[in-house]
Amino acid sequence: MNAVIAAADGSALLASGNVGFLIHSTDSGQSWSPLPVEWRQPMVPANIFSLILAPDAKTPIGAGPPGTLTRSSDDGRSWQVVHDTFFEQGSIFSQVLLDDRREAVLSFETKGDVFRSEDNGATWSKTGLTLDKTLLRIGLANPATGSIVLAGKGGQILRSSDQGKSWSKLELGAECNLFGAWLDPASGAMLLVGEGGVILRSEDGGLRWQRIESPVSDSVLLSVLADPVSGALLISGRGGVLLRSMDGGRQWLQVNSGTQEDLRQLLLEPRTQHVFAVGRGGTILRSRDGGLSWQAVPSHTRSHFRSARFDPRSGALIAVGERLVVLTPQ
Repeated sequence: MNAVIAAADGSALLASGNVGFLIHSTDSGQSWSPLPVEWRQPMVPANIFSLILAPDAKTPIGAGPPGTLTRSSDDGRSWQVVHDTFFEQGSIFSQVLLDDRREAVLSFETKGDVFRSEDNGATWSKTGLTLDKTLLRIGLANPATGSIVLAGKGGQILRSSDQGKSWSKLELGAECNLFGAWLDPASGAMLLVGEGGVILRSEDGGLRWQRIESPVSDSVLLSVLADPVSGALLISGRGGVLLRSMDGGRQWLQVNSGTQEDLRQLLLEPRTQHVFAVGRGGTILRSRDGGLSWQAVPSHTRSHFRSARFDPRSGALIAVGERLVVLTPQ
């Protein structure tokens, strides 16, 4: 399993995985049903890496290899492929995101092509920019500055100031593979994190980036989260790395996670405002003090988790990866 999202009204959960796997739950994850998808290449159904709700807040869209975009027009009960490329081309859509005005949908291929939709994902057109050997993994849409930033392999960054219609390429001057991103919607400050403990910070909508001193240089940083209670910024990464900043990401200290497992995602529990981290080896951690200290939460599995979210109705934690695990609130 790769991703999980909730319907806008919280009435259902959708989860996606490899070889065309899409499932649906209407009881807060206690039971799941497979969903039909009309694959154009039935011998190679897509691995759906990314799920999102379109600007209408009700149409789910999924993306993944081989170069596939799929959507549902009936609240996720059935799915249609709206764009695909032949398996032999090796295309991979790594993420789907909304533009800075939440009016259009963007999806980008790891090879550097960016596609855009203005009709909730029904039709897609390729923007004018094509970059060879550019592997894009992450994206941010910044409503405070009206900009969109895409990043990935080799420290290459693409930036748009017109809702993704055109793009410019920024050079960082150093190669660093980027895996995680964060945006402060109030100030427009942005962070990109990745290989070698790299932390990049921008205060002008992604036009200029400053490399921040990192307390780790031998880890890959993967996820960034802001804790609204303490005001802390948190970064998680491979090898159990957890970093904490109290000044908006300008200075960082490492905190003890109590694990050596990779921590792939940080997320906030809406009910308690506690911070959670999920990762490899069935790892689930909880912090009740803004990331200063962490406690293990039993998941009863050693299977690896890729991502997670909280069910808006029950408050249960839905963690997905090699297994799907539902943890009810304590």
